[in-house]
Amino acid sequence: MWVRLVSSALLATALTAAPTAAGAAPEIIEVPTRDGVTVRVLLVAPAEAPTATVLLFPGGRGARHFGMKDDGVKLGDNFLVRSAPLFAEQGLLAAAIDTPSDQPGGMTDDWRLGPQHVTDTRKVIDALQARAPGRVVLIGTSRGTLSAAAVAARLDDPRVTGVVLTSSMVEHGRGRWSTVYETPLGKIRAPVLIVHHREDDCRATPIGAALSLPRWLKKAPRVDFVEVSGGDPAISDSCEPLAAHGFLGRERQVIQVIADWIAGRPVPKLVR
Repeated sequence: MWVRLVSSALLATALTAAPTAAGAAPEIIEVPTRDGVTVRVLLVAPAEAPTATVLLFPGGRGARHFGMKDDGVKLGDNFLVRSAPLFAEQGLLAAAIDTPSDQPGGMTDDWRLGPQHVTDTRKVIDALQARAPGRVVLIGTSRGTLSAAAVAARLDDPRVTGVVLTSSMVEHGRGRWSTVYETPLGKIRAPVLIVHHREDDCRATPIGAALSLPRWLKKAPRVDFVEVSGGDPAISDSCEPLAAHGFLGRERQVIQVIADWIAGRPVPKLVR
């Protein structure tokens, strides 16, 4: 749920995977959204023309999950951001949204659930169409699931053909954070994939509280629930990304499941 920029050594440990296929170098663009407001977007493109765009909503406050250093773009350790190159390997344009310029302290839960977030997301999708025309899948992790669910319910855009919720916020913290159950889940009309780690020990994201999600998605034409087990020992707090909460050691398998689901291929109920 919290944010750090990860060192190259730590990122290598987190991914524990073969180097990614050659593609375009990561870049950061700024998209004008509302009057005087811009949103930074991280782009990681595949080597060939993308088959679809995955619009990624990281967790925490949504801020500073990626940035510029002297030698180029640096990816933070959020599950979706550090896995952006793995999406590109699957032929998908990975686009991660940063906090908008008028929210310098980051996005509160109320802001994630509000109308301006929907406006910003629509403008980002419009801008990305020049690079990858066609379908878009919204993917959120941790607090980013508030964004993905709320935006998907309200956007009413035929280009959005799927929603993926990973490590969903499902348990209240005595009023300290919101859950996806407070979003209009019943209005989502796109297919939904839910991915959750069995050993996620974060107090906001226990798998037991996530099992009810499919029942709330009454208008989604298809809902798949994939459980994940195992991985590497945590090297962060249980609510931070380098733990089961962020699928540490299972990144490649989870991204494969998501890519297969987007492509219409069958997905397993359990990833070991």
